[in-house]
Amino acid sequence: TEDGTVGPEGPQSGPSALAEVSDLVVTGRIIRFEQGRLYDIGGPPIRLVTVVFAVDDAVVGELPADSDGLIYVELGASTNQMLEGIAPAIDRTFPFTVPYRFALYLLDASEGLYSSLTVDPDAGRPEGQPLWYAPWREGVAIENGEGGVLRPVVRDEVSGVTLAEYLPPN
Repeated sequence: TEDGTVGPEGPQSGPSALAEVSDLVVTGRIIRFEQGRLYDIGGPPIRLVTVVFAVDDAVVGELPADSDGLIYVELGASTNQMLEGIAPAIDRTFPFTVPYRFALYLLDASEGLYSSLTVDPDAGRPEGQPLWYAPWREGVAIENGEGGVLRPVVRDEVSGVTLAEYLPPN
C-alpha cells in the first residue's frame, strides 16, 4: 500500500520491499513439475503443482544446509494464471528445456495460509526438503531474453530491466 505496509497484493514499493517480507529470494531455472500437495478445504479436494527450480543464486536468505540444491515451489490458486502468463515466453514442454531465468520471492509453505488443510503434507518434494510458495503477485519474474522482465501472475512486462535489476540490492 502507499504507506509501505503489506497488503493482499504484497508490498507495492518494488523488489526491496518485497525482499524484506520474504524468507528466501532466489534466481533459478525451472527443471520440472511435480504433483503437489492435496488440500481438503471442503468440497472436492484440490491438488496443487510443485515447480522444481535449480537455484543459481540465493539473493536473500539461505538454502538449508541439507538442501539438494533445488527448491520446491508450490503454486496454488493462481497456478493456471501463472502458467498461462508464462506460455507466451516459454515453450511449455515438460520438462522445460528452455533455460529462462526466474526471480522468486518466497515464503516457507509449512506456515502457509492453508497448510493445516493438507492431506499429504510431504508431497511434491523429496523427504526433508522444504516447500516454498510465492504469495505475492509480483513475486515471480522471468527474464524474457529481450531486455525485459515478464511478471506472469501480474500479466505485464517491464521493458529495459534485467533480472538483476529486478532483485533487491545486495
